[in-house]
Amino acid sequence: GESEFGERVRLEEMESEFARRGDGATGRLVLLEAGCGVGNTAFPLLRAHPKLFVYAFDFSSTAVRIVQAHPLHAEGRIRAAVG
Repeated sequence: GESEFGERVRLEEMESEFARRGDGATGRLVLLEAGCGVGNTAFPLLRAHPKLFVYAFDFSSTAVRIVQAHPLHAEGRIRAAVG
């Protein structure tokens, strides 16, 4: 399996890529995360990047319900579904 360190390095690479991008007019970023689990990647990214919106999908309905119960979901910054 992948080490937690390897996952953290990829997350930091994504964050630096987000810092360089945006749609010019609004700076809004959209991410699709397939296999979101309970949001361990999506939520830190959302907290670090206020203009980020995430579409999150997972096969586990339990994991998706946990994402949907998060305050950032209620704010409309992430949309989670089973798929």
